[in-house]
Amino acid sequence: MAQEQLTKQRLIYSILKFLDREIQAEYENIERRESIEVAVQCLEASFNVSLANSQNDLIYGPHIDLLSLVSNKSSTNKLLTDDMRQQADRFKNQGNEFIKQEKYKEALEAYNAAIQIDANNAIYYCNRLVRFKTKTKKENQSLL
Repeated sequence: MAQEQLTKQRLIYSILKFLDREIQAEYENIERRESIEVAVQCLEASFNVSLANSQNDLIYGPHIDLLSLVSNKSSTNKLLTDDMRQQADRFKNQGNEFIKQEKYKEALEAYNAAIQIDANNAIYYCNRLVRFKTKTKKENQSLL
């Protein structure tokens, strides 16, 4: 079990390194940059991996270049238009609003709709995870 956990953390570390590069390269779209930062925080907290740890390469080994892994299979990826990306972002934003209103079922549906359009956007999955954590926290508080 410890080896499996370490393998998962190595994968998350590689995802975090990719997202960190995306943050550093994102100058124009502040909202996208902030969304990626939220995804990083979510992954760090969920898997107990921090980019701030200078020992990561020693703990997990060198990160995997995930972009090169998937670029070899780009023919299987669905091409997204700007309109499709914008629609997916609208669903994500709707989901965020539903979370604020404590409409968890609707939030889940909105995040799932975003994922249906763009299944390669990690932010949509992260937001969906936050939805589950938020609902669980509220459910637990109602039991007290």
